[in-house]
Amino acid sequence: MTIAKTMLPEKATARLESLCQGDHAYLTADERLVLFRHFHAGGAQLGDAMYYAAREGYAELVEAMLDAGCVPEPVVFRIAFNYGRYEAMVSLARVGHLVDPAQKEQWLDQATCQGRPMGWQKLLIESYGASVNCFGENDTTPLIEACRRADDALSLYLIEQGADIDAHAPEKWCARAYAKRFREHMPLTWARIARHELTRKASTARRRREGVNDEIRRAM
Repeated sequence: MTIAKTMLPEKATARLESLCQGDHAYLTADERLVLFRHFHAGGAQLGDAMYYAAREGYAELVEAMLDAGCVPEPVVFRIAFNYGRYEAMVSLARVGHLVDPAQKEQWLDQATCQGRPMGWQKLLIESYGASVNCFGENDTTPLIEACRRADDALSLYLIEQGADIDAHAPEKWCARAYAKRFREHMPLTWARIARHELTRKASTARRRREGVNDEIRRAM
């Protein structure tokens, strides 16, 4: 690959944006990185280029621009999520603190309602810090939606992340109710909820015994 040694910053910016928009989709990731470094050395501006790279899913270019000090605008995160560019979202997670918490919760709700692979929920919860007990547009939590869809693996993961099995909006079912209804399709989740129930009952019984013992000691 031959590249001109010098170019004006305006031309470098235009060439970089063209690269990030997928005009050279036949290039390998390594070749795109070589071109990026050349255009960046030529004074290319990175703002719009990062948007296009996130939209096209060029995670290696997003990573390179972050390394170069580019601070992504909120729209960069949104376009990566809306286009389902998982790898780009993984790269952007290192600056995930720039995303508004309400936006993270909205994405978690959308990812669950849309039935996206569980990697999306893991990414949003573990790397972006989305609240596992957020309520979405349907007045449901991610766990409620996962149980309603009888997604055993996702439901179990959310419970292990601290999701409330009894949380629900007025006149709506909670996750426990959906899990019970679909327990034949959600054996792992239902078993986890059953253990939780046994633990809760044992804890209640223990507190009662302690209360009785306290009363006996006071009476002696």
